[in-house]
Amino acid sequence: MLNFHSTLPADAFRNKILPLRARAEVRNDWLRKRLDTILPEIMQREGFDMWIVAAREYNEDPVIMTLLPEPSMSARRRTILVFYLKDDGTLERLTLDRYGHGDYYQAAWDPEAEDQYECLSRVVSERVETAAAG
Repeated sequence: MLNFHSTLPADAFRNKILPLRARAEVRNDWLRKRLDTILPEIMQREGFDMWIVAAREYNEDPVIMTLLPEPSMSARRRTILVFYLKDDGTLERLTLDRYGHGDYYQAAWDPEAEDQYECLSRVVSERVETAAAG
């Protein structure tokens, strides 16, 4: 049985809570590990070559925030992430948005050159053609 009279005061834990920037670093380290190791393994195990996550600001897909590095606060306009499992087992990670996400994702959309959905169509078609040729 718990004895609530012997619990430590909240102040005893104050110095153990990481500041926001340090928490962001920890979250981003976890994200990198998931993107580099866990996601390719799951995609290979489940037998799919591509995963597309599309989100619109204020109507985000619930999973989008687990895939964006800190300090991303939302999908911002429309964010499209494309994950493509290459034949060598590595994962190509693309972002089709205006904001980029550092070295977590490679920017694949030039808003001056094409519509966002045209870009998505091109990205998918190029990878399907590459897979069919290989």
